Amino acid sequence: MTSDPKASNEPDLALRLRAGHIRYGANWQGTAIKTQYKRLASNMQVDPEQPVLESLRLHMQALVDLDFLITSIRRLLRVAEQARRLGLDQDRKLKLAIRIFNSRWQPYLVDIRNTLEHVDQPGFPFVPFRGGGKVAFSVPGGEIDATKLYDAAMELYKAICRAIAPFESSAPGGPAGGSPPDVSDAH
Repeated sequence: MTSDPKASNEPDLALRLRAGHIRYGANWQGTAIKTQYKRLASNMQVDPEQPVLESLRLHMQALVDLDFLITSIRRLLRVAEQARRLGLDQDRKLKLAIRIFNSRWQPYLVDIRNTLEHVDQPGFPFVPFRGGGKVAFSVPGGEIDATKLYDAAMELYKAICRAIAPFESSAPGGPAGGSPPDVSDAH
């Protein structure tokens, strides 16, 4: 009985299927994050000269976009954790990327999600603003820079893609699942 040396270098079918599942989730959420960030940035064009109702409409739209952005980022975190649980983080760089992201953003994500989701309970108000090259929300005690949050989420997305890439190749030099959407140019 002879064994094929190329077969031993190929990821097994189960890992390739898992990587495909993770790629789908990562691309879905990466695209959602990019879309929501673009909408958020474009809807924060509040001008003191605007009529009050127009400013209020843009403010509410920015809150909706923030809500969807946070939801997509939390889903991306779940995709990253799933990739780790499925054994696709062989060099443990994804684990580090998750830890770095969570150490900086997890408290904000939970507070924002809780405030936006539990409208029947008191929470802190979000006041969107744009200026100085950033899109941000004022909150009690500081601000949440949505541009930095977006950039951090895209770094996590890229870490997921790097972790699963070795399991996606069906032939030397090429990914089986295609290339990820362009999510690097939202701002």
